[in-house]
Amino acid sequence: MRSRAAWGLLALALAGSAAAGGAQWRPTNAIRSDEVRITASPYQPEAQFSSNANEIQVEVRALDRGGHEDADLQETDFAIYDEGQLQPTSAFKRVSRAGPGPVAQPAPASAAATIAGCAPTAEPGVAELFFDDLGGLSNDLAFARGKAMAYLQRASCLGNVRGGERIGVVTASGLADLDATEDPVAIRNAVQRVAFHPRLGEIISCPLISPYQAWELVIGGATSGAGQLAIAQALRCNACQPDQCDTYVHDRAEAVWGLAEAESEEILARLRSTVAALARQPGRRVLVVTSAGFLTQTQDLQRRQQALIDMAIRSGVTINALDSKALQAPEAANGRWDDPWLGNPDLDNWRLSNEAGGFSPVDSALWEIAESTGGDFLHDNNNLEAGYERDVEGPEAFYSLSFVPTALKFDGAFHHIKIKVTRPGDWRVAARYGYFAPSADDAPLTTEQQQLLAKEVTGNDRQGKLDALLGAQAAPGGVHATIRLNPNTLALKHTEGRHVDHLILVFALLTPGGQFITGERADVSLRLADSSLKEISRPGAGLPVGATLTAAPGTYRLRAVALEPSTGALMTITGKLNIAPP
Repeated sequence: MRSRAAWGLLALALAGSAAAGGAQWRPTNAIRSDEVRITASPYQPEAQFSSNANEIQVEVRALDRGGHEDADLQETDFAIYDEGQLQPTSAFKRVSRAGPGPVAQPAPASAAATIAGCAPTAEPGVAELFFDDLGGLSNDLAFARGKAMAYLQRASCLGNVRGGERIGVVTASGLADLDATEDPVAIRNAVQRVAFHPRLGEIISCPLISPYQAWELVIGGATSGAGQLAIAQALRCNACQPDQCDTYVHDRAEAVWGLAEAESEEILARLRSTVAALARQPGRRVLVVTSAGFLTQTQDLQRRQQALIDMAIRSGVTINALDSKALQAPEAANGRWDDPWLGNPDLDNWRLSNEAGGFSPVDSALWEIAESTGGDFLHDNNNLEAGYERDVEGPEAFYSLSFVPTALKFDGAFHHIKIKVTRPGDWRVAARYGYFAPSADDAPLTTEQQQLLAKEVTGNDRQGKLDALLGAQAAPGGVHATIRLNPNTLALKHTEGRHVDHLILVFALLTPGGQFITGERADVSLRLADSSLKEISRPGAGLPVGATLTAAPGTYRLRAVALEPSTGALMTITGKLNIAPP
């Protein structure tokens, strides 16, 4: 363990200026955004109880027999079931996103500009066009890019962005991004720059194991349909000896799945950061995802997917998805040089049912993300141009329902949700189909723990098992405090290849006499990769978490308290602070 003397120094000289805001942590080159999650809230040194801390929000689109959205359903027309148990609704509202509004300006002189699409929007907003340039095929991405260009060429007002609208471009690789803008030329140029950057190219060889086939093989072994197909492929192209093919294809499958899993992690992280950026924008916020699909088969990937859905729902961001594979015909029996097609109907059927045309496993994530956030998933359709128009321009309407699960256990288990429309009729409901319960580390603090935390905030310093360095910067209207946690003193658990822990941090300003003035709480969930843990464990590094506290000029005591609920480990550190007049 590192010497505490290297960490216990207190640096409170105000320098520079920090942006205002709640508790926060910014991703670095060493640590990705999916490795640290912070929930911020104001803090008062007293036992706090929240009835809606575990509230689940569900976006619902209800379509009648003709596929039309009904605009007149009421709260009593819906029933929510959590694992088959009817749940009381805690909140309900109908959300309508307005389309083009009346022209609120003198009629334009140009006759071409008088078309209905030139009317400014009734509700300004931002649409981000997200292109998955990591997976699928180059031709699929080029086809979708062409359809997006065709839409942008004629969109709204003869290719110009409608008044009040901004469009941005985001790619999974980050190599052709454009901040949201009203400049139609810049938007089209950015879309035109979108190109294919595959991650799987380096291991494409016989047998041509697809990512989903690799997953099935890794889980089911060589005796599975995926395994038998891969062995037959390998034997056909003489990639292995018959008595060695089991091991050979399993190793190849693990390599393929490893790259596919990393690709999915990267895409989900990019989607999450895009949603976070959209959440800060005013007005209508839409994310349009163009992808050939990606897999989220593991529990870790499923958790990341649900976290993305939760963030989008709570931020008011609608995610629409378009399948860049468009309408596919089943692959011919001799479509690939390594296909065995040895007259075995089981193997042939496995290939056709999982990898040729129609809705396949790689489409599941896109479908769930879109339908769970009030959006659409367009697949098996060549008319992507119309899909871009509908997704970018709206209008859309949906219902937002919430419920607090009864008798919820903090076990991290997945809960299946079913939403029914009870009004008579033939209804199709599009909504999220489940959520993950909080883990034991996410359980609310007990009354005793809250009282202990409050005592530490207003009491004397304690040098406990945890260790950190406290610092401060000038911030608009107050001070930005930062604590750098020493990871060597945390009780990190190694789970699913990550180092996991949950911490409660409190930043507080006190009078010189110790009276509480204001505070900010940060619930910090850590899922650190090996490389990240190694990086922040270097001498003088640490994991920085900060909070901005609002206060008038004057002299204060700045206090930071860290609590690790799983072990009860505590640390309190205080420094004198002077906030100068602006």
